[in-house]
Amino acid sequence: MTSPFCVTLDCDSLASHHAVWGLPPPAAAEVESFFLRALDAADGWLRARKLPATLFVTGGDVTPAVLERLRQLAGAGHEVGNHTFSHPYDLASLDADTVRRELERNHRLLADVGLPCRGFRAPGYHLSPAALAAITRLGYTYSSSQITGWVYPTAKWATALGLRLRGRRTRTVRHPVSDWWTPKAPYHPDPAAPHRPGSSPVWELPIAAGRFGLPSVGALIHAGLPPFLFDTPGARPWIVNLHLTDFIPETPRLALSGPDFTLRVPLERRLATLDRILARATGQGRRPGTLGELARALG
Repeated sequence: MTSPFCVTLDCDSLASHHAVWGLPPPAAAEVESFFLRALDAADGWLRARKLPATLFVTGGDVTPAVLERLRQLAGAGHEVGNHTFSHPYDLASLDADTVRRELERNHRLLADVGLPCRGFRAPGYHLSPAALAAITRLGYTYSSSQITGWVYPTAKWATALGLRLRGRRTRTVRHPVSDWWTPKAPYHPDPAAPHRPGSSPVWELPIAAGRFGLPSVGALIHAGLPPFLFDTPGARPWIVNLHLTDFIPETPRLALSGPDFTLRVPLERRLATLDRILARATGQGRRPGTLGELARALG
C-alpha cells in the first residue's frame, strides 16, 4: 500500500529567520505582519489543493491575532504541533530541565487557546534524548525531527561557512554525523540515542531523503533542481518540510530578502515547483494527510 503525502509547515518567527542569516532582530510590527501574511498565503495554496498540513508552531513570538489565525486553520482541518517556545537552535545541547520547560511552556500556551498538540519537531532537525523524554512525558504520539541523508546537513554547513566568510554568524548548529544513518522509514527511537530504533512509545517520522538522497525541504526544492530528484519510494511516507518563507512574496523591503535566496525566487515559480512535487506524489497514488493521521495509522 502506498504511504501518504504529508505537508508540514514550520511556523518559525521572523526573528528566528533573522538569526539563521546573522541579521539583527526585526521590529515587533514586522513579526506579526510576517506571520499573518505567510499564513494567509500558505492557507490559500493548501485550500486550493485540498491539502491538510501539520503546522509546527513556535509560540514565543505569536500575538493574539496570530493565535486566532492558527485557530481558524485548525478548524479548517490542519494540525498544530509543538516547535518549542523560543526556537533554540541549540536545543540538543541544553540540559534536560531547560528542554522540558521549553516544550511544556509552548504546549500550555497552545492548549490554553484551544490548540492541543500531539506531535513535535525539534529546531535544527535533531531529536535529543532530553527532547524525546519531554514529549514522552507530554503523551505525544510522534516526533518529526530527523532529516536523513547527507545532502541537507552538508548544504547547511556550507551556508554557515559562507556567512562566516562574510562576517556573519548563524545560530544554526551542525547535525551530528550519526544522524546520517537515521532510518528512512518511521521507527520507535532509542531513548538514549533517538537517531536509531529502540523502545520509545513515540514514533519518529523522519523527513526522509528520496531516492537520490534529497529530502523534500523547501530550501532544496526551490534551488532549481528537477522535481523527480525528490521522488520517494511508495512504501515510505513522503514528508515535505516547508517554512513560512516559502509562501512570502519576493520583496526588497524585508531585510531577509538579501541573504535568503528563497525570497529571490519569484513566489509564482516557488508554488509551481511545489505543484510539480504534489503531482508526482499524486501520480504514485498517495493520499494527503497530517502527521497525526499518519502516526495513528501506524498504530
